[in-house]
Amino acid sequence: MRIMAAIVLTLSVLTLTTVAAIGGSSPGAAAVDPSASPVPSPSASPTPTPASPALIRSAHHARRLAVRARGRLSFADRCMAHRQPQAVKRAPAASCGQLEWIAARAAWERQRQTFNRRTARLHSLMRNPRGSGAERWWPLALYTGWRPSLKSWFCYVVNRESHGQPHAVNPSSGCYGLLQEIGGWWASKGRRWIADPENQLRLGWYIYRVQGPAAWAL
Repeated sequence: MRIMAAIVLTLSVLTLTTVAAIGGSSPGAAAVDPSASPVPSPSASPTPTPASPALIRSAHHARRLAVRARGRLSFADRCMAHRQPQAVKRAPAASCGQLEWIAARAAWERQRQTFNRRTARLHSLMRNPRGSGAERWWPLALYTGWRPSLKSWFCYVVNRESHGQPHAVNPSSGCYGLLQEIGGWWASKGRRWIADPENQLRLGWYIYRVQGPAAWAL
């Protein structure tokens, strides 16, 4: 009996020890280590660097140049009866940071270059039109200041005076060019100057404003 009692007592002690060990390893019973490092929180997004006043002024200057370049292209497009160019990009909000203003300035500089290239191309096409006759010179006439309402009159006079040939010369009077302008109007500038069709049309528009159709006996 004593042996049996000892065995029961030993089993009871082992059971209590096992239960205590299991209870101590449970998540609820785990002790908090005060020296443990806290879990790092997600870092906040960095504050953008504010744009300096000098950068903003430089960007606005680039935008003004782009607006002027677009205006010249828009005028050339109207002369050629083309669609109008795209608008200049908007300015960033005043609260935008440095990176946004740098990107905006670069975009406006690219737009200005694109507008200038297109204007130069259209100007070249106007100065060197294809085909024959007077009407091919009408876009360049518009570009030099002639009013749209004068198209029929302009084409009639150019066809009558030079058949649309910019280097036509009247041997008896010395009149030259598309509108057969008399030498008294251009002699001081020289033959090289009057040989340029654009100069002929600018001078013709000036003569028309001064003397009207009477300058061509009309």
